[in-house]
Amino acid sequence: MQVQLLGPVCLRGRTGPVRSVPGRARSLLAALAWQPAEFVPDEVLIERIWGEATPRDPRDALYTAAKRLRRTAAEVSRDPLVRRRGGYVLEAEPQRVDLYRFRALVGAAREADDDVRRSRLYAQALRLWTGPPLADLAGRWAGGAREALAFERLAARIATIETSLRLGRPAEVAPLLVGLMSENPLNERLAALLMLALYLSGQRAEALAWYTRVRTGLVEALGDEPGVPLKDLHTRILRDDPALRAAAPLLGIGPEESRRPVTPWSGARPAPRAAG
Repeated sequence: MQVQLLGPVCLRGRTGPVRSVPGRARSLLAALAWQPAEFVPDEVLIERIWGEATPRDPRDALYTAAKRLRRTAAEVSRDPLVRRRGGYVLEAEPQRVDLYRFRALVGAAREADDDVRRSRLYAQALRLWTGPPLADLAGRWAGGAREALAFERLAARIATIETSLRLGRPAEVAPLLVGLMSENPLNERLAALLMLALYLSGQRAEALAWYTRVRTGLVEALGDEPGVPLKDLHTRILRDDPALRAAAPLLGIGPEESRRPVTPWSGARPAPRAAG
């Protein structure tokens, strides 16, 4: 049995996804798969599933959701749900949850010593995403989890692009960066990567135009100028600095940097940790 969280929540068996997980059972599956093989107290599960809309008898409602989840899970494997005093455990190894496979692949990519292998591992990790995470769940917990996971995905996509730049593929990543900038218009790290990719692809005017666009957005939205790294890159592009051809040292994206979690430059706002 495998659990999908990076898209619509579902169970997967050998014959494919089980799409008939009932609503609250689906919420319970996600709440437990968030911490596979760990004890999760009833109070935490009730908060994750219902939030402020707690039913009159929440433990009875939780028991009903668990019974429905067991019935659905029986279609693909043995019962993975274990009741312990005051809570439940989803008996599943972390690698059976796509979120944990994604994180393991991203971690392996950061530790890789070869950019070709690093690029391949990032690609494998990102292919696990089938849509917005927890796509069919509503509520405060699911919303917070979605925001946090979206930031993890963005960090992995940025690291993938940095790797591609080091491999000499600026024309390949420029369109991807344009799309990311439309979703994150004030992210200065993305802006720098896009400007660099355009410049290295022979599109100097477009690179400078993007700086103007991002600067205008920062001033209007935050009342603030771009940070030093983006200003420095803009100046170097204006001067046609030959050092720009050594793209990785400029942005601090050498192999040793890719082994660490990606953090945004100013203008990007990390998502809050999911409650619970």
